[in-house]
Amino acid sequence: GPEGFIARGQGLTVAEALLDKSQAKDLYGPEGEVYKGAEEAFRIGGLGVAETRRGAQTAFGLGQAQASMSARGGLRGVSQQASSAAARSGFARSGAVTSAQKTATGDVMQGFQMQQKALTETKRSALAGADITLAGLTETRRSAKAGADISYTGATGRADLKIKGAKLTADEAISGLSWDAEQEFWDTLTARDAYIQGE
Repeated sequence: GPEGFIARGQGLTVAEALLDKSQAKDLYGPEGEVYKGAEEAFRIGGLGVAETRRGAQTAFGLGQAQASMSARGGLRGVSQQASSAAARSGFARSGAVTSAQKTATGDVMQGFQMQQKALTETKRSALAGADITLAGLTETRRSAKAGADISYTGATGRADLKIKGAKLTADEAISGLSWDAEQEFWDTLTARDAYIQGE
């Protein structure tokens, strides 16, 4: 009868709402695709940040080693030039040779210090860039998850409302059928009374 038709309609609406909830969970839930994608993007980005940090440290270490070798070579050259100048002058160190040696040594050391500053700044900049990238990855992950939470809450809320609406609609329809049956009873009774009185 009509009650069965109403119950089937309600069942279809509830089944659709439950499917909506299941799909929302698969897409937006804590184990859903949005969460998984956000975590995987963060993981991959984190690998890039780690490689940037490792590269900055390695480049700094290699740069320091190269600067030290260059400074040692420069100081050896200064020393050899001073010894050569002293030998040409009969091993007497003149003020001019000593002054030239000090100036050359100062130039080598100043060059070394500038290389160290440049290396330090390059490392600092690379590490700061890695920190900024990591902050961006963290915010992107947070935002994706927050958006997923909002979508999940909205989708499941709409599905719950659909289920409640189906129940109310079915209850109203069945109540309407009951009212129609009651009305039909009274109409039949009234008609019977009129018939009896008319006899």
